[in-house]
Amino acid sequence: MRTISSKCSVLALVIGVSMALGCSSGSGGSSSDGDPQTGDGALAIVNGHVTDEGAGSHDHSLAGESTVASTKTVRVSHLLESGALESLAETTIDAAGAFSAEVPVDAKPLIVQALDGSGQVIGSAFLDAAGSAAGEIAVAAPISTESSVEALVLIDLAASVAVDATVATDVRALVDAELAAAVAAAASAGAETKAVVKAIAGATLGAHHAELRALAAAGANIDAGALASAELEAARTLNAALDSEVPAGEATAQFLAEVDAALDAAGAAADVRAQAQAAASMTFRAALSAALDASADVEVVLFACAHAAAQLEARATAQATTEIAKMSGAAQATVDAIADAGAKLTADVAAAASVDAITTARADFIASLSGEAQAEADGALGLLVGATADAEAALRTVLDATVDLNAQLDADLKAALSAYLDAEADAGASASASLDAELDGIVEAYAKFAAGVEALAPTLTAAAASDAQAEAVTQVLCSAQAMFRTPM
Repeated sequence: MRTISSKCSVLALVIGVSMALGCSSGSGGSSSDGDPQTGDGALAIVNGHVTDEGAGSHDHSLAGESTVASTKTVRVSHLLESGALESLAETTIDAAGAFSAEVPVDAKPLIVQALDGSGQVIGSAFLDAAGSAAGEIAVAAPISTESSVEALVLIDLAASVAVDATVATDVRALVDAELAAAVAAAASAGAETKAVVKAIAGATLGAHHAELRALAAAGANIDAGALASAELEAARTLNAALDSEVPAGEATAQFLAEVDAALDAAGAAADVRAQAQAAASMTFRAALSAALDASADVEVVLFACAHAAAQLEARATAQATTEIAKMSGAAQATVDAIADAGAKLTADVAAAASVDAITTARADFIASLSGEAQAEADGALGLLVGATADAEAALRTVLDATVDLNAQLDADLKAALSAYLDAEADAGASASASLDAELDGIVEAYAKFAAGVEALAPTLTAAAASDAQAEAVTQVLCSAQAMFRTPM
């Protein structure tokens, strides 16, 4: 998969602010003779655990069964901007798989690897940074199949983008246990692990870039340094929770909530985040499908990636629609109805075992909003706009008008995605300025759709309980309809 960014942070390029973390320079690592490049030689501590969690195999460096018993040493390395690893420390594990190693203060980013008796890497994990003071402890995520896939993806990305907290956050969000298991299954079935990882890395970077361009296009004035610091803190909390054996789902939910809070504080409201997530997910799924042949070996990976992205979209959509209803001043019963519909959406998408099931969950969500799934023909949007006959008629007019807008969105997305994938294929190993333009085409397709739907608000104004609620109806529709488009 070809990459689309320079080695400096994509965030700085997209949003146009100074990246506080800068480009990866290797200053946190060690020199070729082993002396730490920290000036005073101060050492921080990296703690963690090796586990047997996951369905990976040692042959593919994906951890899994008997990893603890097979691990003889743990190596902590600095991830260089070339994607190469520079060893900082090696240590052993105890009977429970725990390890502790000393590395230079502020070393970043780091890869922690479990090695067998022959020195082969059998599992790994990514750590954003060591402690910032002598003796300070940084906790790595437990080494498992999931952490190993995350680490391999970030190692691949390092050759083309600075692996800072913003990039690592997207990898953590997309690479879940299901996707990690799918990569392991594909490897066992004969797929080349390196090729699958490269495809995921490239698709993730494309999604990352699309999301940031969408945020910038929406006018979110994000302080890159503040966002990166907040995401770094969220990652530390996540690693500590996982190391303490907090269930992965619970720990990840908290991590995503902290990232949401950071984006909200940085000026990206819930509806803006939902639209940006939709653009990112669409780019991710299209790029991955283009990079991997839909053979039996990788079919499970393609679905797992689509499922992971869809869960992020569903979560963002549910948050946005509920927040819009709250901000409109709607009655609590109306807010609750929209929140319940969003909760069902997230649960249905999480439980989906096929793309068709995800599509059905999306359709059910929209039907619950529009009233098509209910005998009284009102639904949550009917509650939002008002219960009068005039309000119902106006709502139906708006819903009917969105049919053409939906069709146009799919056509625009299909054209934009095709142009993006063609440009990406032509870019070769070096970045191409045209890729930014093609990504903007995807972002603009969503923005055009949102503008079209929101322009329908005046149709509701006279009949709605308030202007704010009339606008809220169209904003909810924008967020709901943007999720999980399948124009390709």
